[in-house]
Amino acid sequence: MRDWLRAAPVDQPAAAVLHDAILGFNRYPEEELVWHRKRMALILRTPALQAYSTLRYAAWREVIAEFVATRLGVPASDLVPQAVGYACLGGCVAAYEQWLEQEEGTELTDVLDRALTLLISGLGSIVE
Repeated sequence: MRDWLRAAPVDQPAAAVLHDAILGFNRYPEEELVWHRKRMALILRTPALQAYSTLRYAAWREVIAEFVATRLGVPASDLVPQAVGYACLGGCVAAYEQWLEQEEGTELTDVLDRALTLLISGLGSIVE
């Protein structure tokens, strides 16, 4: 995802870049979706795996924070880049949980798109 964000044209709005990169990062081949769904159910519903995921989530949030920081010209440790990283992760986790509650065959990217559209529409004025 870091490469995707770095490759985005600087004249493309940051909110749109985040939206597209996160969706792209969460696209899987059709044959992987059943296993991805099982893996995510296990991760999101098993406390020990949730604890491990915290480390992975921190790295994911940092990629978002670095991108936002670069666009804003501030350190990645600043409040806004960090808050955007947390907000994006929270939106994605909520979308994954919703996806797992829905019937198999529901497109993950459709659920993520809805969550990101809601989230990023509110972030647009902050990260631009």
